[in-house]
Amino acid sequence: GENSPFGSNTFERLRIDSAGKLCVGINTAFGTENENVNIASGGGGRIALLRNDTSITSGNELGRITWYSNDSTTSTYQQCAAIRALASGTFGDGDKPTDLTFSTTPDNTSTPAERLRITSDGKLSVPDNGKLIFGDGSDFEIYHDGSNSIINDSGTGNLQLQTAGTTRLTSTSTGVNINGNVGVQTTYPTSATLVGA
Repeated sequence: GENSPFGSNTFERLRIDSAGKLCVGINTAFGTENENVNIASGGGGRIALLRNDTSITSGNELGRITWYSNDSTTSTYQQCAAIRALASGTFGDGDKPTDLTFSTTPDNTSTPAERLRITSDGKLSVPDNGKLIFGDGSDFEIYHDGSNSIINDSGTGNLQLQTAGTTRLTSTSTGVNINGNVGVQTTYPTSATLVGA
């Protein structure tokens, strides 16, 4: 097959190679994961998604990246995951509050559900029953179940709280060990257990 170059002012700007890969700023598709779009620039490859609308309000979508797949039972492509940019307020000149959401599709459905949101003020938001999980064995969890806030350590080790690299509290399978003073209604306890007024 042949390459199909596109240019302006005698300079090539875009090329579709014989394998159907899109090349911008580069003549030959490059990539270790068989990428279909290749963008090269001295400042790094970039993609811009724009919404042409002068009356954007909270909840309006600014752009998204969506993943689809079909399978052996149907040739219809269905959604699998998505990343969306959403306005979180009314836009004005120099005023563009925006959230970024990440969605994945649960088992037995083709409808993505929001799993994580980075809000316009920098907060990391996880819906109820969405868990932050740590460890190779997924043995440490932090989540909110709709009623309670839960920290769960199901691993073989201990749960420790540290300040400045020093362990102050250790939770074990048999109880809680405290290294330091404990204050109740007081800010700086001076003895092992100090109850303030």
